[in-house]
Amino acid sequence: MKKMYGVIAVAAMALTGCGNLCEDIADTFESVAKKGETCPSNDPDDTIPSDVSPTEAQINQCNEAVEKGCTDADRELIEKAMDCLNDLPQCTAANETAFQSSIFGCYIGLAGVSEACLTALSGTVQ
Repeated sequence: MKKMYGVIAVAAMALTGCGNLCEDIADTFESVAKKGETCPSNDPDDTIPSDVSPTEAQINQCNEAVEKGCTDADRELIEKAMDCLNDLPQCTAANETAFQSSIFGCYIGLAGVSEACLTALSGTVQ
């Protein structure tokens, strides 16, 4: 599970929108990580490393990148994906597989983000 959350953080920061959207994505990641902590397959001693969370510098880079390379349509797609992630339920034994699948399902809508936006954002995560 820990690796999955790392992938989510990287993907989220790489596909984040402008203004407060870049900050919202950081909050969304934290929310999803907390919801996923209760997945039964998680090792209680296996915590999500703090370096997976975006730094203020990365958020600022993200804001600049979006201003330069992303359209309003790109931002809307990203906002919808973040809304989807925020709407995920708490992970439990009964819904763990669905929870994990839903995370990836939220990212399907990002397939419509323009190449220019993706290119602009490609340097925001290191």
